Amino acid sequence: MNLRLFATTLTASIGLILSAPSVAVLVVSQPGAVSPTDQRPLGATAEFTFDSGCTADCALTVELTNTETMTGISQGLTDFHFTTTATNLTLTGADAQSFADCSSGTNPCTFTTALFDPDSYGWTLTGSGSFTLAATPLNDAGIVNGQIDATSDGVSNAQHNPWLVGPVDFLFTYSGAFDLSNVSFSFGTVPTTPTVPGCTTDCCTSTNCNDQNVPEPATLTLVGLGLAGGALARRRNHKQGRPA
Repeated sequence: MNLRLFATTLTASIGLILSAPSVAVLVVSQPGAVSPTDQRPLGATAEFTFDSGCTADCALTVELTNTETMTGISQGLTDFHFTTTATNLTLTGADAQSFADCSSGTNPCTFTTALFDPDSYGWTLTGSGSFTLAATPLNDAGIVNGQIDATSDGVSNAQHNPWLVGPVDFLFTYSGAFDLSNVSFSFGTVPTTPTVPGCTTDCCTSTNCNDQNVPEPATLTLVGLGLAGGALARRRNHKQGRPA
C-alpha cells in the first residue's frame, strides 16, 4: 500500500473516532412492583442514550423494556413518565422488535416483524418539563416481552391485540442539556385506573444516574461506535424479517 495513502487513511480514521459523540447512557428500572388488581408482578426498564455534549438539534433514544412475563392484561406497559429541563423535546418515531397477536387464545401467539414507525405505533408524547409517553388509548399497543401467555387473563381480548413486543426504541430530538428525574412507569389497560409504580431505590435522578452509568471519557468513542453497530444490526434484522 502506498505510504502516503496509508497515512491519509489512518488520519481520517483517527479523526472519525475523535469526532464521535460523547455517548451517555442512563438506565432506570422498576423492579418488584405488584399490580393491586390481581397481584401479578410488574417490572420495566428504561434506557436513555444521548450525546452528553450536545446542546442543539440533539438526538435521544429511550428504550423501554417490559421485564416481566406477560400473564395478564394488568402487566402491559402503557405509560412512561419523566421530567427533564431539556427543551423542544419531540417524538420522531419508534422501532420495536415485533408484534404479538394472541387473539386466537392459544400459545404461542403469532409474532410478526414490527418495522420502524414514524408515528410511534400510536404512542404519543405530552407535557412540558414533566412528560408522559403513552399508548393511545391505554388498552392498545401495550409493551410486553416475548414471554406472553395467550391463555391468561384477558391477553387474547381483541381490543388489546396486537401487543407491541419490546425492547421498543422511541426516538426524540431536543435542545439544551439533557437531564432526568421523577421517573415512573404505568401498567394496565384501563385508562381511568392505570397502575403507576413510582421510583424505587433502584430508579435514579440525573445526578446518581450520571455517577453510575455514564462511561469514562476514554471509553465514550468506543461506546458510540458500538451503539452505532448495534443499531445497524437491528435495522438489518428488520429488513430481513423474523420468523413467525
